[in-house]
Amino acid sequence: MPPTSPFELAIMAFIIIGIVVAFRHGRANPENTGKISKDLMTIKGEVRELETRFEAIERSVGQMATKADLARIETKLDGHRELSDRTAQGVRRLEDFFLEKGVNGK
Repeated sequence: MPPTSPFELAIMAFIIIGIVVAFRHGRANPENTGKISKDLMTIKGEVRELETRFEAIERSVGQMATKADLARIETKLDGHRELSDRTAQGVRRLEDFFLEKGVNGK
């Protein structure tokens, strides 16, 4: 290896010292790492709770009536409405018949 200048040696020493300081600072500060871990666990718990709530909402929305269901129900109601109208007309005819028979004695 060719001889290096003092300037290059100073740059290499500066880089090595920077790496050592950064490594020691990270190891000397476990409290921040613990706090971050605790915060992360709290966030994970909140996310799990939100996932559970979201799944419950999805299930309840899945059980709601759709437009097709409502249209089918309306069709059935229309059919029942026609039947009840015809029944009411038949009852009126019978009432009229019995009233006329009772009044006129026929």
